[in-house]
Amino acid sequence: MLCVVNISFAQIRRDVPENTITDSTQKISRKEMMDELGLSKEQRVQWKQIQQNNKAQKESIMNNDSLTTEQKKIMLKDLHKQTNNDIDAILSDEQREKMKEIKQEMRDQKANNFNNSIQDSSRNMMSPEN
Repeated sequence: MLCVVNISFAQIRRDVPENTITDSTQKISRKEMMDELGLSKEQRVQWKQIQQNNKAQKESIMNNDSLTTEQKKIMLKDLHKQTNNDIDAILSDEQREKMKEIKQEMRDQKANNFNNSIQDSSRNMMSPEN
């Protein structure tokens, strides 16, 4: 039996606050991330400035009607990399390592949630009720 699953990224929730990293079971706000990393007041100010700059640049890219969708995608990917590099630059070695661990945990959790949702969908499709 062939099981086809169609997932649309256009259905991603847009009502989640921008300063929240999220998946279906876990939310880590920017403040919680800062607390987890043990950022100093100066680092927190720098982090917020980086995020504000990112937001402004992102809006500029998205509102630029002279760019194609593909160009916007490339520019947003580059902006994401630059933002990560800027944040990385304000962290100590220990904080950088902790950030990597947190991000890996989030990726693992997201992958587990995705796999579980696929399994649940498969079970629902195979149930006698369908």
